[in-house]
Amino acid sequence: MARFHHTIALTPAPRAWFESAVAICWDALTEHLGSAALPPIDGDPLAAGAHYENGETVVTLDAWDRHGESAARVTTTTPDVTTTCHVRLHSAAAPRALQIEGGAGDGGKLTTGTGTVDFERWWTGGGTAVLGRFDHRMARGTVEVSRAAGDGWRVEVTVTVRGRGLYRPLAAPVLAVARRWIQREFVKGLDEFAARWDEEVPTYVSMSPDEWRARLDAELVPRTRPRLRASPG
Repeated sequence: MARFHHTIALTPAPRAWFESAVAICWDALTEHLGSAALPPIDGDPLAAGAHYENGETVVTLDAWDRHGESAARVTTTTPDVTTTCHVRLHSAAAPRALQIEGGAGDGGKLTTGTGTVDFERWWTGGGTAVLGRFDHRMARGTVEVSRAAGDGWRVEVTVTVRGRGLYRPLAAPVLAVARRWIQREFVKGLDEFAARWDEEVPTYVSMSPDEWRARLDAELVPRTRPRLRASPG
């Protein structure tokens, strides 16, 4: 096995801007899910158990409450891969927590991942507030985000490369030859991500609510005509 670790610093987004952006996103999704572009076949289009289909993607609502819980399951199936994602937000009006879990591969099981965000801990600086994990037959990893000195965001990424089953005999010689290159590319990729973040975040933060909403509306226009149906069973 080989372990790779790197820490980057990110420019923070202001709390007021972030909470406003969450509310704008929730409002935009609510309007689009209830619009004529997404017509219900049976019942309330924003009710728990509703299925939205748009091409290869199916979205199932488990809950939709601005001041309570909003949750949805998203499944995208192509000839090559199936991806699944379950997102659960506690209060769009005043975000308290976010949970994400999903997978990709044959039946969404080749790679799996989870992520949690504790917003109360995040804004008060009480340790690790964001924790992400992924697991693949060749590697597993964690991402931890916390507030850093000076109000920045500290992101620690750790990846452990291993082999399972038929891949185990191949892992050791490959890592022996390529370990330094993997470490270099690992660090380079994270540093480039941090640079893009620091460059682009101020642009988003400077957007007015109307500009944010216009961008979201453009992204949410369905590429094909979707439909809503009642949950089976």
